[in-house]
Amino acid sequence: MRVATEVTTDGSLVWEGRSDVGRLPAGETVTRTRTIEVGYVDAARIKANDGVIRIETTVRTAGGTQTFTERRTVA
Repeated sequence: MRVATEVTTDGSLVWEGRSDVGRLPAGETVTRTRTIEVGYVDAARIKANDGVIRIETTVRTAGGTQTFTERRTVA
């Protein structure tokens, strides 16, 4: 299983990451938490967008692809 995450603000990409989770037995879950750092320009973009970011995580498995989207205010 592969997981890709993108963090955007007002349509601009501020961070992206990918990881390979490997095989999981049916019904098993994995939780990963990341602290990300953004540069000055991206931080200014987030601030200009009232601190709102969009987190989109795409999970790809042999059975298909599913995307989860979350909106958060961080500043």
